[in-house]
Amino acid sequence: MKPIRQPSQTERTAMIRSARNALRQNQLAQTVRVLAPLLTASSPDAEALYIAGLVAERQLRPDDAMRLARRSLATMPHPDTLRLLASSLRKAGDLEEAARVCDQLLEVRPNSKEALAIKSDALQESGELDTAESLLDKLDTAFRAEGQEPPPSVIETRARLRIQQGRFDEAVALSDSILDRANTAPALARLAYFTKAKACDRAGRYSEAFDAASHANQIGNPVFDPAAYESSITNIIEQWSQERLDNFPRSACKSEVPVFIAGLPRSGTSLVDQIIDAHPNAAGVGELQSILRFAGEIGRSYDPAKEPPDCFGKFSHDDSWLSAAEGYLREIHQLAPAADRIVNKAIGNDIVVGMFARLFPQTRVIHLRRDPRDVAISCYMGAFNTAVFPWTARIEWVIKAWEQSERLMAHWRNIIDVPILELRYEELVSNPESQIPNLLDFLGLDLSSECFEFYRRKRRVRTLSHDQVSKPMYTSSVGRYKHYESRLASLAFPRYEHGA
Repeated sequence: MKPIRQPSQTERTAMIRSARNALRQNQLAQTVRVLAPLLTASSPDAEALYIAGLVAERQLRPDDAMRLARRSLATMPHPDTLRLLASSLRKAGDLEEAARVCDQLLEVRPNSKEALAIKSDALQESGELDTAESLLDKLDTAFRAEGQEPPPSVIETRARLRIQQGRFDEAVALSDSILDRANTAPALARLAYFTKAKACDRAGRYSEAFDAASHANQIGNPVFDPAAYESSITNIIEQWSQERLDNFPRSACKSEVPVFIAGLPRSGTSLVDQIIDAHPNAAGVGELQSILRFAGEIGRSYDPAKEPPDCFGKFSHDDSWLSAAEGYLREIHQLAPAADRIVNKAIGNDIVVGMFARLFPQTRVIHLRRDPRDVAISCYMGAFNTAVFPWTARIEWVIKAWEQSERLMAHWRNIIDVPILELRYEELVSNPESQIPNLLDFLGLDLSSECFEFYRRKRRVRTLSHDQVSKPMYTSSVGRYKHYESRLASLAFPRYEHGA
């Protein structure tokens, strides 16, 4: 965007005040609109960048929050911006860097509770459990020194730590201590219920686990219309028909580097991402959202009343797709400069496989499949953001999402001309000796023993499954649904055969 006139100091003060007021009322779009003149001015405004970073943080866009925080810090260092950067790094899975930034914050704000909390979380997620606990102890001491008891958020962090330590009953007790409080905020209560569900599940207390997850999923009253969702998938299939696709724009990008994993969350996407990332000539960038934002731009420009390519509006020409493809390549090469294959496992990739094929004609797609009963239980107990993924809040909604994902992937397989590898989670974990070589062969990569020891690598893990993909492959999660069969008995699941 072309820089505009630098606002006067009086104008700037008014804009910052208005933006902060909008942010306090959680009017995020209004906050960004007010800040626009400061964000696009010729000289960067550190405070405006910081506030925009807070908006990105609330919108669960840690990569954007990191970028804005770094730009703000480059203009004017401030402890609050360091806090934003550290928190965003942790949420993005860059745990080592998050801990380092926390140390910077502690240098300028000794005993900063926020720094101690973020660093403890980061160390916990990277498996440094003893150090994480010592930081939680310091945090408790800091609160008590001020005559306060540790708040529920700190107790919840310790409960999650107890799960990783295998002390499940203690984790349940800590979660209950949060839930027993009369004034626990709904968002924290939801998190505590999910933590309790996970602890009970690990302890074999399955009925309690399901009940806790049910309580969590009721909070916020998530809304999902299965019929409307099915209709939206039907619309995609009709708009991306073979006849129309032949006239869609097509990028001239020749790169084989981008690879995309498609499939519902908890289908093994994180596991495959880790396996590929372990290869010396490949890398995983986790759930990178930038390419999905391009899909959103296309959707806003798309006019179904027009014939292709005119239906894409400003994206009706091949060059605009090539430009988007080249922008994505630059982004992933910055993250993994030497990799021959770079895999993206973002949730929602299955919706836009057709777009991937037009952006990157030489790409490869890996379709992860897993028993819908296991997917349903894992999503239901997975603490997903139901504002973004409302279908995870009810078992029957997960079933609908699974069915429609399968339907859409079958459509893509029939009409696009890029290779799609179907990989079943159950076969991968039970027979990695054959499945991993097949996967690498599909990607055009030589066999590497490092892919069998993916869990030994330290890397960014942008997923709720971070504590699982840091362990050797295991089969115990196959048939997980059997622990909950009595709760699933009234539901009809799609047919699925592991060896089919």
